[in-house]
Amino acid sequence: MPTHLPHRIDRFEVVDGLVEIHGWVINEIPISHVELIRNDGEIFEVQPSQYSIKSPDVENIFGINAKNSRFCISIPMSFFEIPKNLLHSKLKFSFQSNSFSINLHPKKESWHSAENNSLKIGIGVCTFNRKEDVIKTIENIKKFTNSNYFLFISDDGSSDETELELRNIDGISFVSGKNKGISWNKNRALYYLSAIKKCDVVILLEDDTRPITYGWEIPWINAALIHGHINLCPPWFPAPVSGAGTWDNPYLTKDLTAQCSAFSKEALNYAGYFDSRFKGYGHEHVEHTSRLIRLGYGGMKNCFLSLKSEFEFAPSQSHMSAESIERNRNLVGPLLQEVSYRSPWFSEQDLLDFREEMNSIITINFKE
Repeated sequence: MPTHLPHRIDRFEVVDGLVEIHGWVINEIPISHVELIRNDGEIFEVQPSQYSIKSPDVENIFGINAKNSRFCISIPMSFFEIPKNLLHSKLKFSFQSNSFSINLHPKKESWHSAENNSLKIGIGVCTFNRKEDVIKTIENIKKFTNSNYFLFISDDGSSDETELELRNIDGISFVSGKNKGISWNKNRALYYLSAIKKCDVVILLEDDTRPITYGWEIPWINAALIHGHINLCPPWFPAPVSGAGTWDNPYLTKDLTAQCSAFSKEALNYAGYFDSRFKGYGHEHVEHTSRLIRLGYGGMKNCFLSLKSEFEFAPSQSHMSAESIERNRNLVGPLLQEVSYRSPWFSEQDLLDFREEMNSIITINFKE
């Protein structure tokens, strides 16, 4: 078996329930067949039409042996069953009397569940006075999510009957607390899903950001397991510094948005939660991500690991105020001088208030 052949995976992502793997491998001997081998030994036979594809771009660089080196492989996501199987699978290329394998992802990822099949996924949606938006986002999460998951809605004291609507939606847990601002509201979701439900990965969505493709969560899960923390690169961002925007090769961007982000259990264990000293709107996500990066999760100084991902972004009224943005901006520098870990609360009274909210969570017809 060859120990090494020139090869590259150019594209590796989930599109409408299919895992698509595009790349090339070069050998002077033609490929006889290709298999994808799951980590538990299950085999998927790749159709011959998906490999030994004409490759003039690769041939121009490597010569005549590379003229049919490309592969464009599509595999149903259902074959992998769970995200961990995808991370630990490999492509095996056979050439008459020998073969060569490519690990789909050679990097080490965070993993804390006792059993391979017990990966717990939490999806949190944070909302305030956007009743119609949050209902539609919940509907899309249920329609387009492939994995088993806990769905938690964190309502920051809405006055538009959001709570009454949530009481009529099956399969969710939610809390409607006092209006305490974005940091506190996000901590409701993060703490419930990570500390109480013991999720291995938590994905946070804003109420006006909703998935529109089946299996949308898989890249977010994989990216969080590998990188600890990942953010979104929406279409209107400037060109990224580097990367492909996929979970195995994320963009590195100079800009940051909180519309969708994901966290591994390990990252939250060490960096903790949003700083509750931020009140209202502004800068809480930048400060939290900066602490995560300082600990080695989700990027480097002033550059953020981000995914391209298909979402529908609903037009909505912003709750920002210039006063809270300026107040919070002045907090960022001093807070970043402190130790990285943050609890969801800052004072004893905060702790008591937070605990009271966690004890008031309502679950509607959810079966684990």
